[in-house]
This record gives sequence, C-alpha cells and structure tokens, in this order.
Amino acid sequence: IHCGLAPCPASPHRSRCLSGRAAAAASCHKAATCVLATGRSRRAGQGAFGNVAAMGPVAAYDGADARAALYAELQAIDCALLQAHAEFVDDACLARYLRARKGNVGKAAHLLLSTLKWRESIGLQTLTMEEFDVELKSGKLYVKGADSAGRALLVTRKRADAFKAGETDHYLRHLAFTLETACRVMRGGAEAWVWIMDLGGMTRANSPPINVSLTTLRVLADHFPERLHTCFFVDAPTVFGYLWTALSPFIDPVTKSKVIFIKSAEWRERIGSKRAGSGVQRAEAAANQDAAHVPDGRDFEQYWDVYETSYDEAAYRELLASVGWP
Repeated sequence: IHCGLAPCPASPHRSRCLSGRAAAAASCHKAATCVLATGRSRRAGQGAFGNVAAMGPVAAYDGADARAALYAELQAIDCALLQAHAEFVDDACLARYLRARKGNVGKAAHLLLSTLKWRESIGLQTLTMEEFDVELKSGKLYVKGADSAGRALLVTRKRADAFKAGETDHYLRHLAFTLETACRVMRGGAEAWVWIMDLGGMTRANSPPINVSLTTLRVLADHFPERLHTCFFVDAPTVFGYLWTALSPFIDPVTKSKVIFIKSAEWRERIGSKRAGSGVQRAEAAANQDAAHVPDGRDFEQYWDVYETSYDEAAYRELLASVGWP
C-alpha cells in the first residue's frame, strides 16, 4: 500500500510531518483513500491489513511488519490525531498495543486511538504539580524512582481517609499524572513498572467504590497496556479479599499472574535474620544489591527498602520536576 507520502526521517512508518493538524488531516485523507483503493475487505476486528497473527507465531506479534501495518492502519483511520501524538506513538508504543491485542491490527488500532483520545480528553500534557498539591503532601500514590533494571517503582500507601463522593474525576487525573510519571522515569529500554501496594491501612470504611476500582482497571488495561511487570499486594486485609474476588473476572489472566501477595511481618523477620547473619552472608547480600545486579522484579527482597522507606515529599517533587512536570 503506497500513499504517495515520503517517509519521515524520524521513523520508517511515518509520513512527512506537515505543519498543523489541518495539513495532517489533508495528507491522511490521501492515505485513507489509498488504503481503500486496495480493495481489501475489512473483516470485523482485523482492519485493512487483516490479523497480523497470520504473519507468524506469537513472537512476531510486535515485529517490524506488524508495527508498520498498525501505523498504516492508524493513518487510514485518523491521521490528524496520530500526527498530534507523533511523539507518543513510537515503535515501542506500537509494539505494546500489538502485544496487548495478540497481533490483531484492527483491535490494536482501536485501542491505541482510544488512548490518544483519552489523553486529549484528560489534558495529560497540561497537568501540573500544583493541581495535585494535596496528593503530593499525602504520599498516598507516588513514584519512587527506578530499580537497577530501569523499571519504575510505583508505591501506594492506603491511608485512613475514605474516598469522597464527587472526587472520581480528580482521582483519575492524579492516577494518570502518576502513571505518566512512571513512564517518564523508566530508563535503559525498560517499559514496565513494579507496583508496591501497601494495603495495611485498608478498611471497609475507606475502601474505594467498586465502580471506581473498575474504572481504574480500565485505565490501566486500555491506556497503559503491557506496562505492569509485577504488583506486590502487601498486608492485604480480609476486606480486600472481597474486592479482589469481585474484580478478578475483569482482570486478564496474564495480569493476574503478575500479582504477588506479601505479608510484611514474614519478610521483616526473614530479611532481618539475613542482614544480621555472618560477615560472609552480609557480603553476599551487599553483592546482590550492587548496581550491576539486574533484579528480576519478582523478588520482594530487592524492594524491601523501598517499602520500608518513608515518603519524602521534597524528593518526589524534585523527581517530578526532573521529568518535565511544571
């Protein structure tokens, strides 16, 4: 499929960037016309290029051909929107959305376009620290830098304050702000985060409404797909078990396999004994924490100090400024 557009030097998939969304829309109308001119039927859920799964095994879901097909599909559907988010839609982004939909180009395109519209609706690039001053003071949800593998470290501390009626929109904006921060913090090619959820302070009175929990799941699944590496639920009380049971049918099995339940008392005893051991044991423990050591992200011991360290508002504000938040 050729649309008569010269490739953009920044990417093998992109047409030459034209100034303004109007110009982008004009060029994309041309692209869409060319796609339709191929005479290929758009079978439901497959898009103009069909299902990329037919190109090869699972390993090929996010290959170069699949990414090129997805980008062309996005151009054909809404190139103006695509051009407006050109920086966001890079090769890694295309690959994540393809993996999330197992190589189905049509479904991946639909999901990615919904994300671009969501990012515009929430004004993601216009958020500021000032808007979330209360949350930054509380430390209920924040990013604690990155681990030695470059994965972002998200931390949730469940507090005694209950979720108030009418604050859902603000909560979702702060969630988006924090998740975007986690994406900006990652380095060295890392794309997924480790999330430590300290649920020791959770009670029936301060549990979030089920509709808010479901909306949170949708935001994570639809707009940050393939971003979770591991989630540690620490000291989850019985009331959380009820919530988890209610939410489980809506959580992808692959995502559920990344969740690990932790009892802090057991780990405190285990790590305390290890650190109080012989000099040789302490040396081995130190070696495991060496900067050259790449954690697998599923051993809670490597994140114990993050869990135990108190929230530092000043340090977090400094981190936010370092990744571009005004």
